[in-house]
Amino acid sequence: METAKTLKFSPDGSIIVSGVYNGKIQLLEAGTLRLLSTHTGHTNWVNALVFIEDGKTLASASYDGTILLWDWEKIKQENN
Repeated sequence: METAKTLKFSPDGSIIVSGVYNGKIQLLEAGTLRLLSTHTGHTNWVNALVFIEDGKTLASASYDGTILLWDWEKIKQENN
């Protein structure tokens, strides 16, 4: 796991979403911290993670000035 800037639990509490300094989003198994997947999109620190109320969308914000919306059902199924 890379150094995290921000952390958020998934709606069901089984996954930790980590926003890291290199602009990546990492998904970790909550019980073991095993890396499940890494997702790229930002070019700078991810400084905010928020699940939209329905729990199906993850929003991430970065110091690069971008906000990305992630399909939670899709990215939680992807593995390295």
